[in-house]
Amino acid sequence: MTMNSHRDEPEGREEGRFEEATEDSHSAEELGSLGDWIEDLDFETLIRRYPLPALALAAVGGFVLGRTRGKTVMNALSSFAVGHISEQVNAALGKDVL
Repeated sequence: MTMNSHRDEPEGREEGRFEEATEDSHSAEELGSLGDWIEDLDFETLIRRYPLPALALAAVGGFVLGRTRGKTVMNALSSFAVGHISEQVNAALGKDVL
């Protein structure tokens, strides 16, 4: 086994690192192409074509989100609702009451 003169490592290790870096760049390229594919996806048509799986996925996602971030989501929704209702009341009365 020969040693690399500038790092005192076996020569094969440097090649392995190059292969790992190349694999990482391929993974980044694959993720980039996945992002492009998702942007081009027509969700409305997909949901119309497969309504039950879409509903099941939304239910599971909502359940997981509720279990992990329930209080945060409820705080955000209630703040949004209060702001929207305040705007509607102020618009109906013609002046800023709330």
